[in-house]
Amino acid sequence: MNKLQIILIIFVVGFSVTQWRQVKADSYNERSCDCTEIIGKCLGAITDIREEKVTAQQTTSILFNVRSDHQQCSKVEYYIDNTLHQSVFFGGLISESTFGLKKKVQIEYNACHICKMNGNQKKISDDEIDALMDKAQKEGDQRINQANYNARISIQQSNETYRGANDNMGSLRDSIGQSSQAITQYQTQKNSGRQNNNQQKNNRQSTSNGCYGDPHCCKCLR
Repeated sequence: MNKLQIILIIFVVGFSVTQWRQVKADSYNERSCDCTEIIGKCLGAITDIREEKVTAQQTTSILFNVRSDHQQCSKVEYYIDNTLHQSVFFGGLISESTFGLKKKVQIEYNACHICKMNGNQKKISDDEIDALMDKAQKEGDQRINQANYNARISIQQSNETYRGANDNMGSLRDSIGQSSQAITQYQTQKNSGRQNNNQQKNNRQSTSNGCYGDPHCCKCLR
Protein backbone atom coordinates (compact mmCIF):
# COMPACT_ATOMS: atom_id res chain seq x y z
CA MET A 1 0.00 0.00 0.00
CA ASN A 2 1.51 3.28 -1.10
CA LYS A 3 1.37 6.65 0.60
CA LEU A 4 -1.40 7.96 -1.66
CA GLN A 5 -3.67 5.01 -0.85
CA ILE A 6 -3.15 5.52 2.89
CA ILE A 7 -4.04 9.20 2.58
CA LEU A 8 -7.21 8.36 0.62
CA ILE A 9 -8.28 5.76 3.21
CA ILE A 10 -7.83 8.27 6.05
CA PHE A 11 -9.85 10.80 4.07
CA VAL A 12 -12.70 8.30 3.51
CA VAL A 13 -12.88 7.28 7.16
CA GLY A 14 -12.73 10.86 8.40
CA PHE A 15 -15.36 12.05 5.94
CA SER A 16 -17.71 9.14 6.74
CA VAL A 17 -17.46 9.70 10.49
CA THR A 18 -18.07 13.42 10.05
CA GLN A 19 -21.13 12.80 7.86
CA TRP A 20 -22.51 10.24 10.32
CA ARG A 21 -22.14 12.66 13.21
CA GLN A 22 -23.80 15.41 11.20
CA VAL A 23 -26.76 13.18 10.31
CA LYS A 24 -27.15 12.10 13.92
CA ALA A 25 -26.92 15.68 15.19
CA ASP A 26 -29.47 16.92 12.65
CA SER A 27 -31.89 14.16 13.60
CA TYR A 28 -32.60 15.87 16.91
CA ASN A 29 -30.42 18.39 18.75
CA GLU A 30 -30.50 21.36 21.08
CA ARG A 31 -32.03 23.48 18.32
CA SER A 32 -35.14 21.37 18.84
CA CYS A 33 -35.38 22.58 22.43
CA ASP A 34 -37.32 25.59 23.68
CA CYS A 35 -36.04 26.20 27.20
CA THR A 36 -38.10 29.36 27.61
CA GLU A 37 -40.78 26.87 28.64
CA ILE A 38 -39.85 24.31 31.31
CA ILE A 39 -42.17 21.32 31.38
CA GLY A 40 -40.58 19.21 34.09
CA LYS A 41 -37.59 18.23 36.17
CA CYS A 42 -34.88 15.71 35.52
CA LEU A 43 -31.89 14.23 37.31
CA GLY A 44 -28.56 15.55 36.12
CA ALA A 45 -24.90 15.17 37.01
CA ILE A 46 -21.42 16.42 36.17
CA THR A 47 -19.06 13.50 35.48
CA ASP A 48 -15.67 12.60 34.05
CA ILE A 49 -14.01 15.84 35.17
CA ARG A 50 -10.41 15.94 33.95
CA GLU A 51 -7.63 18.45 33.43
CA GLU A 52 -5.43 19.16 30.44
CA LYS A 53 -2.47 21.44 30.95
CA VAL A 54 -1.32 23.70 28.11
CA THR A 55 2.39 24.01 28.86
CA ALA A 56 3.14 26.69 26.28
CA GLN A 57 0.49 29.02 27.71
CA GLN A 58 0.83 27.83 31.31
CA THR A 59 -2.92 27.37 31.54
CA THR A 60 -5.29 24.52 32.38
CA SER A 61 -8.33 23.26 30.51
CA ILE A 62 -11.12 21.44 32.32
CA LEU A 63 -13.09 18.85 30.36
CA PHE A 64 -16.26 17.28 31.73
CA ASN A 65 -19.53 15.59 30.76
CA VAL A 66 -22.95 16.96 31.56
CA ARG A 67 -25.62 14.26 31.97
CA SER A 68 -29.38 14.05 32.24
CA ASP A 69 -31.69 11.09 32.80
CA HIS A 70 -34.08 12.64 30.27
CA GLN A 71 -33.33 11.61 26.69
CA GLN A 72 -34.88 14.59 24.96
CA CYS A 73 -34.44 18.30 25.75
CA SER A 74 -32.58 18.97 28.99
CA LYS A 75 -31.15 22.09 30.54
CA VAL A 76 -28.59 21.34 33.22
CA GLU A 77 -27.34 24.15 35.45
CA TYR A 78 -24.00 24.01 37.28
CA TYR A 79 -21.54 26.32 38.97
CA ILE A 80 -17.93 26.84 37.97
CA ASP A 81 -16.27 28.67 40.88
CA ASN A 82 -19.65 30.11 42.03
CA THR A 83 -20.53 31.34 38.52
CA LEU A 84 -23.70 29.80 37.11
CA HIS A 85 -23.45 28.03 33.76
CA GLN A 86 -25.93 25.93 31.81
CA SER A 87 -25.90 23.36 29.03
CA VAL A 88 -28.89 22.70 26.78
CA PHE A 89 -28.71 19.39 24.93
CA PHE A 90 -30.62 16.46 23.52
CA GLY A 91 -29.95 12.80 24.14
CA GLY A 92 -28.92 12.73 27.79
CA LEU A 93 -25.24 13.65 27.43
CA ILE A 94 -23.01 16.47 26.23
CA SER A 95 -19.29 17.14 26.64
CA GLU A 96 -18.22 20.58 27.80
CA SER A 97 -14.91 22.28 28.54
CA THR A 98 -13.34 25.45 29.85
CA PHE A 99 -10.10 26.86 28.49
CA GLY A 100 -7.39 29.26 29.55
CA LEU A 101 -7.75 28.79 33.30
CA LYS A 102 -4.87 29.95 35.48
CA LYS A 103 -5.94 27.87 38.43
CA LYS A 104 -7.93 24.77 39.33
CA VAL A 105 -11.68 25.34 39.55
CA GLN A 106 -14.59 23.69 41.28
CA ILE A 107 -17.57 22.44 39.27
CA GLU A 108 -20.81 21.76 41.14
CA TYR A 109 -24.12 20.46 39.81
CA ASN A 110 -27.17 22.65 40.54
CA ALA A 111 -30.33 21.57 38.72
CA CYS A 112 -31.82 19.80 35.71
CA HIS A 113 -34.89 20.97 33.78
CA ILE A 114 -36.88 19.39 30.96
CA CYS A 115 -37.47 21.85 28.12
CA LYS A 116 -40.31 21.90 25.65
CA MET A 117 -39.71 20.48 22.19
CA ASN A 118 -40.26 22.97 19.38
CA GLY A 119 -43.46 22.11 17.59
CA ASN A 120 -41.96 22.66 14.13
CA GLN A 121 -39.23 20.12 14.75
CA LYS A 122 -39.84 16.63 13.44
CA LYS A 123 -37.75 13.64 14.39
CA ILE A 124 -36.10 12.10 11.38
CA SER A 125 -37.14 8.51 10.83
CA ASP A 126 -34.71 5.62 10.49
CA ASP A 127 -35.46 5.42 6.77
CA GLU A 128 -34.68 9.12 6.36
CA ILE A 129 -31.45 8.67 8.32
CA ASP A 130 -30.51 5.75 6.05
CA ALA A 131 -31.25 7.90 3.00
CA LEU A 132 -29.09 10.69 4.38
CA MET A 133 -26.32 8.22 5.13
CA ASP A 134 -26.53 6.85 1.59
CA LYS A 135 -26.33 10.38 0.24
CA ALA A 136 -23.35 11.15 2.46
CA GLN A 137 -21.67 7.93 1.31
CA LYS A 138 -22.21 8.80 -2.34
CA GLU A 139 -20.85 12.29 -1.79
CA GLY A 140 -17.86 10.77 -0.02
CA ASP A 141 -17.29 8.34 -2.90
CA GLN A 142 -17.50 11.19 -5.40
CA ARG A 143 -14.95 13.21 -3.45
CA ILE A 144 -12.66 10.19 -3.18
CA ASN A 145 -12.93 9.52 -6.91
CA GLN A 146 -12.22 13.16 -7.67
CA ALA A 147 -9.26 13.18 -5.30
CA ASN A 148 -7.96 9.96 -6.86
CA TYR A 149 -8.36 11.43 -10.36
CA ASN A 150 -6.59 14.66 -9.34
CA ALA A 151 -3.77 12.63 -7.81
CA ARG A 152 -3.34 10.57 -11.00
CA ILE A 153 -3.31 13.73 -13.14
CA SER A 154 -0.72 15.31 -10.83
CA ILE A 155 1.45 12.20 -11.04
CA GLN A 156 1.17 12.13 -14.84
CA GLN A 157 2.08 15.80 -15.06
CA SER A 158 5.05 15.21 -12.77
CA ASN A 159 6.20 12.28 -14.92
CA GLU A 160 5.85 14.36 -18.08
CA THR A 161 7.81 17.18 -16.49
CA TYR A 162 10.49 14.70 -15.44
CA ARG A 163 10.68 13.20 -18.93
CA GLY A 164 10.82 16.69 -20.47
CA ALA A 165 13.67 17.61 -18.15
CA ASN A 166 15.51 14.43 -19.12
CA ASP A 167 14.98 15.18 -22.83
CA ASN A 168 16.31 18.70 -22.31
CA MET A 169 19.32 17.31 -20.48
CA GLY A 170 19.92 14.89 -23.36
CA SER A 171 19.72 17.74 -25.89
CA LEU A 172 22.09 19.77 -23.76
CA ARG A 173 24.54 16.88 -23.59
CA ASP A 174 24.36 16.43 -27.37
CA SER A 175 24.93 20.15 -27.88
CA ILE A 176 27.91 20.12 -25.54
CA GLY A 177 29.28 17.03 -27.33
CA GLN A 178 28.93 18.71 -30.72
CA SER A 179 30.61 21.85 -29.43
CA SER A 180 33.45 19.78 -28.01
CA GLN A 181 33.90 18.00 -31.34
CA ALA A 182 33.91 21.34 -33.20
CA ILE A 183 36.52 22.73 -30.79
CA THR A 184 38.63 19.56 -31.21
CA GLN A 185 38.40 19.79 -34.99
CA TYR A 186 39.32 23.45 -34.90
CA GLN A 187 42.35 22.74 -32.69
CA THR A 188 43.40 19.89 -35.01
CA GLN A 189 43.08 22.07 -38.10
CA LYS A 190 44.92 24.88 -36.37
CA ASN A 191 47.76 22.58 -35.35
CA SER A 192 47.88 21.09 -38.87
CA GLY A 193 48.03 24.58 -40.39
CA ARG A 194 50.81 25.54 -38.02
CA GLN A 195 52.74 22.42 -38.96
CA ASN A 196 52.28 23.18 -42.69
CA ASN A 197 53.50 26.74 -42.16
CA ASN A 198 56.54 25.49 -40.30
CA GLN A 199 57.26 22.99 -43.07
CA GLN A 200 56.98 25.66 -45.75
CA LYS A 201 59.26 27.92 -43.74
CA ASN A 202 61.82 25.17 -43.42
CA ASN A 203 61.64 24.54 -47.17
CA ARG A 204 62.25 28.19 -47.92
CA GLN A 205 65.24 28.22 -45.58
CA SER A 206 66.64 25.11 -47.33
CA THR A 207 66.14 26.74 -50.73
CA SER A 208 67.92 29.92 -49.66
CA ASN A 209 70.98 27.90 -48.54
CA GLY A 210 71.57 26.30 -52.05
CA CYS A 211 72.52 27.93 -55.43
CA TYR A 212 70.70 25.55 -57.79
CA GLY A 213 72.76 26.79 -60.84
CA ASP A 214 72.55 30.46 -59.98
CA PRO A 215 75.85 31.93 -61.39
CA HIS A 216 75.77 34.65 -58.80
CA CYS A 217 75.67 32.25 -55.91
CA CYS A 218 78.70 32.24 -53.67
CA LYS A 219 78.82 28.44 -53.60
CA CYS A 220 78.86 28.19 -57.36
CA LEU A 221 81.71 30.68 -57.64
CA ARG A 222 83.75 28.65 -55.24
